[in-house]
Amino acid sequence: MENKLHDEFQERLCSLATTFIEELPGKINEIEVLWSKLLGEWESDMLQEIHRAVNNLAGSSKTFGFSELSIEARVLEQIFKNLLLQQISADAFQANRISQQILELKKISEDNESNPIFIR
Repeated sequence: MENKLHDEFQERLCSLATTFIEELPGKINEIEVLWSKLLGEWESDMLQEIHRAVNNLAGSSKTFGFSELSIEARVLEQIFKNLLLQQISADAFQANRISQQILELKKISEDNESNPIFIR
């Protein structure tokens, strides 16, 4: 009975992880689109939205074993959090850093080596 519950849990976890992997390009694309809009017109509501999206990505990535993706997303999340707390828009240096972090997220997500072992 205990093994059956464990096996069912593992199957469900693998299913959720597979869904996460399938949805990952869309999640990163959403972050890219939000960032592009935010660069066009800086709005605190949109800043909160992109912060939330990056926070969700960081947490989900860690849950499903994407440690490198989670770490890089947390770096980006911290930048957005600081901007929210200071109630300021990104300067040129910060904007460049954010763009580079988003590119890094994209690169990591496309790298097969970043996939967690239990998914393979």
